[in-house]
Amino acid sequence: MAMLFGSTSGPTLLEVKEQLQKARGFIDGIELRLDLLKWNRQDLAAFVQEAGLPVMLTPRGERSLSLLHSLCKLHPAYIDLDAGLSMQTRQILFESYPDIRFIASIHDDEGMPDLDLLLEQIQTPYAHIHKIAVTANSTLDAIRLLLFLKKRAPLQPLIAIAMGPLGEISRILSPVMGGYLTFASIGPATAPGQIPAQTLHEEAHFSALNPHTALYALLGTPIAHSKSPRFHNAAFRSKNRNALYLRLPTDVPELPLLFKLLQPFNFQGFSVTMPLKEAILPLVDSLSPEVQVIGACNTLVKRGGSWQGHNTDAYGALEALERHHPVRGKRMVCLGAGGSAKAIVYEAKKRGGEITVLNRTPAKAHALGAQFSCPSGGLELLPSLTYEILISCIPDTSEIDPSWILPGVAVMDIVTTPRETPLLQKAALRGCHCIYGEEMFLSQALKQQELWDLF
Repeated sequence: MAMLFGSTSGPTLLEVKEQLQKARGFIDGIELRLDLLKWNRQDLAAFVQEAGLPVMLTPRGERSLSLLHSLCKLHPAYIDLDAGLSMQTRQILFESYPDIRFIASIHDDEGMPDLDLLLEQIQTPYAHIHKIAVTANSTLDAIRLLLFLKKRAPLQPLIAIAMGPLGEISRILSPVMGGYLTFASIGPATAPGQIPAQTLHEEAHFSALNPHTALYALLGTPIAHSKSPRFHNAAFRSKNRNALYLRLPTDVPELPLLFKLLQPFNFQGFSVTMPLKEAILPLVDSLSPEVQVIGACNTLVKRGGSWQGHNTDAYGALEALERHHPVRGKRMVCLGAGGSAKAIVYEAKKRGGEITVLNRTPAKAHALGAQFSCPSGGLELLPSLTYEILISCIPDTSEIDPSWILPGVAVMDIVTTPRETPLLQKAALRGCHCIYGEEMFLSQALKQQELWDLF
């Protein structure tokens, strides 16, 4: 099981002590970035002795043998030394301080070079652990690094990290792939993409992760503010499932290669959001009847080694809506013509609603309208329509003029962040009954949990 070290730059040892006190229940050890920290030897010695957790000292870029000797004499549990340190200095320290575990590390702040060559570059018999930190410029980079970790970790103690926001999954999945430890922030982040230790503990349940953990993820972009990980991980925890839900930012061109690279992982399900709900269809082995009709998929379930595609958007949106207003016989308007709109139009028609599709690009609205035999047109038609229910499936409704919204009708926006979208703010001023995107999110997410529990 990989350890989690809280990394801090202070900037003072007094602040480090305060940060450690708050994070003590979340971490297995603490890393002090001495190159960023204000410290003196006396106070540092006292901290190492009193921390109550393994301490790692990281004097990034330091090559003075006398200073390194001075740090070693404090007897921390670990010292992380840069690749640029000479082999002779490494040997002297390694042989002089047998109670310290030495790390040989190398960093690339720009990208991800050949990882095998990078590891060979820092191989030394005078280190107990080797560490590679590179920069992920895509989710594909982070996945490649995790595959490298899975291949090499059984052969030697290894830390492998993809820095940057697109490398976050490499920090989370370290224990799943056999990493020796990973780092989390307990104060200001000391490296790009570092995740707060409390978040890893509370949302990802880091201490419980292991090679048998079943993996689930959200695919799409942008997804940084999605509520799905918090919801699904809480659901897994409530059922005592050894499972983890992640974000995997992915655009359409990356999708086929991502699916291929993920094969060695223990992924059992995916949520799919914009712009992938249609692009993912050719990669799925079988499609539910709803997906075949709608032509958009937001949920994947692995069963018997093959992928099944489902759509819970349709169910989730109409369940949320009908908790407030039954749709049978009601005149409805749907704004948008993407994957979510297709699902909602399908389900609304199925439940007896009379729905019109409007879109910024009228041709897309006409295509969706033709698919489900309903009226369609451009957004500019909205002021001329009469309706009881208005549903928005477009990401930005700031262009909708308040006068276009009929007073007193039901208005639903499927966007979850922000909660008060421009459309709903305007609708509230028109005396409308507002239905928030989080209601649809909860309904469709619960349906996803049901699907994943079945298999």
